[in-house]
Amino acid sequence: MRLDRRRPPLPERPGTDQPLRFPDFHYRQIHDGLEIYAARWGRSPLVSLELLASGGGQYTPAETPGLASFTASLLDEGTSRLSGAEISRRIERLGGGLSSGADWDCTSVTAACLSKDLETGLDLASAVLTDPTFPTEAIHRERARRQAETRRRRSRPGYLADRALLSTLYRGTVYQHPLIGTSEGLETSSEERIRGFFQRVVSGPIRLIAVGDLEPEAIAAMAARRLSESPTSASPNPPAVEPPAPEPGLRIRIVHRPGGSQTELRLGHVGVPRAYSRRPALVVMTSLLGGKFTSRINLNLRERHGYTYGARASFSTRRGPGPFIVSTAVETPAAAAATREVLFELRRVRDALVTEVELEETIGYLLGVFPYTLQQASGVASRLAQIAIYDLPHDHYQTLPDRLGSVSREAIREVAVETLHPDRLTAVVVGPAEELEPQFADFDHVEVVEASTVV
Repeated sequence: MRLDRRRPPLPERPGTDQPLRFPDFHYRQIHDGLEIYAARWGRSPLVSLELLASGGGQYTPAETPGLASFTASLLDEGTSRLSGAEISRRIERLGGGLSSGADWDCTSVTAACLSKDLETGLDLASAVLTDPTFPTEAIHRERARRQAETRRRRSRPGYLADRALLSTLYRGTVYQHPLIGTSEGLETSSEERIRGFFQRVVSGPIRLIAVGDLEPEAIAAMAARRLSESPTSASPNPPAVEPPAPEPGLRIRIVHRPGGSQTELRLGHVGVPRAYSRRPALVVMTSLLGGKFTSRINLNLRERHGYTYGARASFSTRRGPGPFIVSTAVETPAAAAATREVLFELRRVRDALVTEVELEETIGYLLGVFPYTLQQASGVASRLAQIAIYDLPHDHYQTLPDRLGSVSREAIREVAVETLHPDRLTAVVVGPAEELEPQFADFDHVEVVEASTVV
């Protein structure tokens, strides 16, 4: 039978769209120091576990940038009963994986294993989070690795652009430094400070996220037995992040980096915290402006002018006021022109209502891509972790499609006015100053710095 290539290999009648349903999950508070979020999900015999504690980057002391991330990376280097090598061997024998780390708002230990090995996986993850020993040799090894990584990053123009922008927006606060820290901060993060940080901040209340081929009630019972002695006293509140008041006007920082045919461009200002009350409209507005391939900024810079291969805009999700950043790499002769086009798009979304077509397409895009984030147990676990970390309503993701779908054109404009500030914004341009400075001659506030000063 010959194949008819004139017709696409599709059913005679396409299927209908199926509504997304975020999985039901079991919530249980064992005591003030232990909460459990568990969901049965998927058809594979796999389980994803996340143990969450306080101690994210926002807790980092000013004198030791990167201490939270440094401490978290050492959790799986050994417990009072198992060395780091033994932990690795045990999880590898299960065909699973285990890792530890920190973001701005929490410290986490993540494990993946077969459902038949759930108890063993939970045992290992629990021991790593609650009983680390921080071996001296592991501290020295990890410090050397991180020092090498910070040196490597300083050679990347994109990293220099990010660092120059954040150090300007968040001067004097913990957000001015990257999570990995700085060379100076790594040197001052002594063994005593690492252990002290863990005891003071990380070894507090625990939230367990468990998703996959499991019985929610059974995993709750397991956790209650293994973590019954977890602390019931709360960790200290993270220090408030209070950025300096922005100066009026657009400020240009040219970071001189000779050579290269492209220039890294960042435009940004202090944004809003995760708890911002009009978040659905903010998500739609950000996606329409710079969060998808057909966004206004990307179509302008890439399709209309050919300045770049891609550009995006985003609000960072943090408990504190994370940054709003537009990021791209453009051909050097077009750096100032690209800056003006970004400013044009920021003002346009504030000044006029978006079109009905744009709104419909953007909401459809967001609702269409959301199910892809739930294809694996780890994706569902990540969403449950967001509920736990930011104290979101338990039906947050069940109601999300309706809340996104109800965003209006008027709401997008109102949120744009509230959250976008093109007239008090900082632009960082990383490239050859001799080519860039003349382009920005008609801007009011222009500063040129050497790349070596951005640390």
